[in-house]
Amino acid sequence: MIDQSEELQATYQFLLSYYEELDRVFGVQPFVFPLKPLQLKERSAGPVVLAAMTSAQERSMLQTRVTLVSEENNTVVRVLENERDNCLQFHVISEKEGQNERVILSLVKPEIDLVTDEFGKLKGVRDLSNIDWNSIYSVLRVPGLKLEIDPEYHSFPVADHSKVQLSFDGKKIEISVAHCDSDYSRILLVQKGSTELQIVTANKVVFNLEANDKPFSLYFYE
Repeated sequence: MIDQSEELQATYQFLLSYYEELDRVFGVQPFVFPLKPLQLKERSAGPVVLAAMTSAQERSMLQTRVTLVSEENNTVVRVLENERDNCLQFHVISEKEGQNERVILSLVKPEIDLVTDEFGKLKGVRDLSNIDWNSIYSVLRVPGLKLEIDPEYHSFPVADHSKVQLSFDGKKIEISVAHCDSDYSRILLVQKGSTELQIVTANKVVFNLEANDKPFSLYFYE
């Protein structure tokens, strides 16, 4: 029957890749990495890294506030301040492919989550210029699971071991997690360029979609 129906074939292939992704990420591997400040001795190292990421005019107005590193994950987070408006920029640079997409820089005291775009960048951040970046504790969260979803499929039953289930009701999507067994602490929704991050505090997390007929992505973080 599946071979005779294009719709069933598409559904089968979607669920197959869906379960394979879940099986892949539920192995034992870290997704949260402590960061520590790095004191750069040579100023020339900074602009070289950002040469392909910012314009020459923009680079001339940027001052490095701190460079945070994760040796375990071979990742660098550069925090820069625009001298013109005191806004901060965050650039996540990783040697591992895909390790800078939609990552979260989590700060402690103040407790703030900063989410990058698909290129590992976040710009225009205000009200953080007074932070002592050399002493604050921070961690980098990379997605433990990414789901790309087409609302054409109205329900997403997941294998029992995953502790995750998705369901739709119009523009509302409900994500059920067994909180006592799940290590996920945050879920990010991305649709049509807009993002929404929620902290998992209960067994269910509810998002309201911008549109119920457009694809969207979900990112799960420990």
